Amino acid sequence: MFSLIVVDYNTISVTISYIKKFLKAINPEIFLHIIIIQNGDKNKDIELLTNCFGQNKNYSEKIAEKEVYFFQNDKCSICYCHSGENLGYARGNNLGAKIAKKIWNDPYLIISNNDLEIDCINLNLIEDIFISNEDVGVIGPQVITPSGIQQSPQKWSSAYKRLIVYYWLRWVAAFLPAKKKSQFLVKHCNDIVKNASSGKCDWISGCFMFIRSKAFFEIDMFDEYTFLYGEEMILSRRMEKKGYAVYFCNEQIVIHNHAQTTKKTISIMESRELDFNAIMYYYKTYCNTSPIILRLAQINFNIYKFFFINIKR
Repeated sequence: MFSLIVVDYNTISVTISYIKKFLKAINPEIFLHIIIIQNGDKNKDIELLTNCFGQNKNYSEKIAEKEVYFFQNDKCSICYCHSGENLGYARGNNLGAKIAKKIWNDPYLIISNNDLEIDCINLNLIEDIFISNEDVGVIGPQVITPSGIQQSPQKWSSAYKRLIVYYWLRWVAAFLPAKKKSQFLVKHCNDIVKNASSGKCDWISGCFMFIRSKAFFEIDMFDEYTFLYGEEMILSRRMEKKGYAVYFCNEQIVIHNHAQTTKKTISIMESRELDFNAIMYYYKTYCNTSPIILRLAQINFNIYKFFFINIKR
């Protein structure tokens, strides 16, 4: 029924712990299919997975030109794939989806980070929403931070706000105390739909989402130009162009420990540059944004970057 895809980067112990919690959170009668894409080093991944989930075996053929390993117990079947390079979010999840389709061909995919806390996920409810709404291609739950800040669903933002105003608001926030900083960013930098009821929306957080497999492959999956940011906005636009909608499910909640992995692997400025380039690509490719706005945005970001590096805030 569902294939869970988790893209990992040198945090296999975190991923294993997350999978164990996830299996406890879902309906007990459901046997889950799981794909792990390792974008980092293989290290002792196979040994750790064998110890936790049972004997492994090599698949009889390469899938998407990658060698995969199987692990299974009475709750799940896990397919592990070492990508051989850091594919990022979009390419990593696309690889996972291709493997899942080849092996199981489940009607629904679950795209998930491993930095989440989940108490209960009703997969029967999610399936009912898909069945009752044939035009829904993506479903997202409530996503909140450990401090209770809402991250989803969101409304579309203008290019001017997201590419120009956004970065200077972040600059102002850098001078605020930690608690006020979070409140300021939520109020001024995001277009969150507060107290949203279940129903169709513009877009939802990419840290955790359910996707109709047929729709996902129909839109040619995630846009592989992006690496780490902007994928969920692009996915929503691609779904929209094919006649599919995005749905927010208020009854399901996940807690997102945002950026815990990226903080360990890339600098703040590197993260901001990846974000800016991805969002620039989104507005240029999917929103037909004026070249003048895009040029102003690039100049604006270069100035922002100069001040950020030299003042080191």
